[in-house]
Amino acid sequence: MQAIGGVCRLDGGPVDRAMVGRMNDAAQLLLPCRRRSWTHGSSGLCCASPHLGAAGPAAAEPAGDASRRRMLVFDGRLDNRKELVAELRRHGARPGTSDVELTLAAYAAWGDDCASKLIGDFAFALWDAARRRLLCARDPLGVRPLYMGLRDDVVCFATQIRQILAACPRTPAFDLEFVADRLAHGVDRADAACTPYRGVSRLKPGHRLIAEDGRVRIERYWEWSSGEAAADRDPREYVDRFRETFSGAVASRMRGAGRVWSDLSGGLDSSSIVSVAARRRGGPRLSAISVVFDRSTLSDERQWAATVARTLGVDRRCIDGDAQPPFTRLTEAVRYWEEPHAAAAFFGVHRQYQRLMGGAGVPILLTGIGAEAVVMSKQQSPVHLADLARRGRLGALWRELGRWQRALGIPLGNVASRYCLRPLGSRALVSHGRLPEIPDWVAGPFARRWNLEERARNGSMPPARRGVADQWHVERVGRISGFLLRGCLEKACDIRYPFLHRPLVELALATPWSLKAVPGETKALLRRAMEGVLPEEVRRRTQNASTGHAAYTGLRQEWPVLERIVASSMLAELGAVDRERLRNALHLARQGHAFDLGGLVSTLTLDAWLQHAARKGDSAWLS
Repeated sequence: MQAIGGVCRLDGGPVDRAMVGRMNDAAQLLLPCRRRSWTHGSSGLCCASPHLGAAGPAAAEPAGDASRRRMLVFDGRLDNRKELVAELRRHGARPGTSDVELTLAAYAAWGDDCASKLIGDFAFALWDAARRRLLCARDPLGVRPLYMGLRDDVVCFATQIRQILAACPRTPAFDLEFVADRLAHGVDRADAACTPYRGVSRLKPGHRLIAEDGRVRIERYWEWSSGEAAADRDPREYVDRFRETFSGAVASRMRGAGRVWSDLSGGLDSSSIVSVAARRRGGPRLSAISVVFDRSTLSDERQWAATVARTLGVDRRCIDGDAQPPFTRLTEAVRYWEEPHAAAAFFGVHRQYQRLMGGAGVPILLTGIGAEAVVMSKQQSPVHLADLARRGRLGALWRELGRWQRALGIPLGNVASRYCLRPLGSRALVSHGRLPEIPDWVAGPFARRWNLEERARNGSMPPARRGVADQWHVERVGRISGFLLRGCLEKACDIRYPFLHRPLVELALATPWSLKAVPGETKALLRRAMEGVLPEEVRRRTQNASTGHAAYTGLRQEWPVLERIVASSMLAELGAVDRERLRNALHLARQGHAFDLGGLVSTLTLDAWLQHAARKGDSAWLS
């Protein structure tokens, strides 16, 4: 985990060293760190890296090749080191070569295409002095953030928005399009470039930025493909390959660590990670963290987490979720987030994570976030029925309609209409076959002005080439980064996501739908792959705890704070929400009757963030 950034002058003039310094000073890490910068001619790079405890300080300086004509700042980690070393030997790569040096060698070998050859989580910026050229890139899943700004022939780029703001003479105006996107989608749009600040944009996952000859261009370098499932392949082959690839994903994320922590909620995703990690021999020490609830019992899964830890002999620590329920210290939480995010509601628990993992070095935390999109969640719908109809496979369609009708318990005609006919006429697949709904508290004039219904209905992910179901899966994968753990926890530990391993995602996309979508069974592919790995009672469990119960507890406990947020609503001042409708929705939620709890959490955290921005002076957008 590092905070990287830099500046490039498009007119070729000398870079402002003070600007680069301000960007580096603005980087926020919640661990002791060292900061280094480099400037030469029209370009400057900076990097802030945490100390690694007994291993010594991280190499925070921007790195260069042997000629020092190519300079790089890199945040991330590479998984395909062995393959890269084999291909890049003539460029000096050896088994002990660092990830940064491998990236420089990859650029020497493949130029702009180097990012597509890298498998891992990364964001980087490379200055090629010989060509007077800047290349920035972000990994295909968007695990590492990267932002950019262009002003007066100066390009700024950084992994934190606050670094780019530090390079601006004044805070940029606020961008109402960002509010429209957030209200339409409820989560961070990984496939949207806009940020809260006008003129500051997000480099999308799988994209690169190139600045040369006085111009800037942004290109997509990576597109997800669903591949072709072999019709004659034994289904067990897919299951075995998934288990092998998933095990490799966990192992690669434990590389180079003295100690690794992992979430262990008791659910299938985190339990799978802990079970695979615990069975590795000779690896780093593993400890698990479980959030437990004594009062919010419907959110408690301690018995399942305890079963996994006991069976595998894993050291397990527990955090009291009742002590810091959702919305605790929300007005304090928002200052750690670069942009509004629903995860700010869970700040209290994240702080407990920090204290538990504290000590020398940089803690590594494994989490199951992302599995819902990769291996299908409990909300999985039979969207593949539309493809059977489109291809004229009427016999298979009739059999599948019958299977899903029995599993869903609704009339056959409703199954056909919702999951077969409707998807054929609409791209609104991200809502599991249902058309997306705008929250009731969004003001009508604002919704019409910004065309929120159309905005919610249409994503900007490229369609898959094979059909409706594959497009649906590609869109879900493309939106993963909106759910990643940003904010205070990201700045205090190195969060790693085994399910967001590019080869694993590619395999899941290429797996036949008969293995991914099984009536009455969630995450069927993962369940089969974990046979003999997970404790059987955990692998077979069908009911999960609900985080909603804890959220309702937090709503009641933090009611005075939330009521003040609504009373001072910046969204209402902007005309984006109807204050009374929002207040009514909050009152219903306090009583345990929220119709859209996720949308309400997203709106409240957005409003709290806006109010914090206004208090600290980022209020130019109000004019």
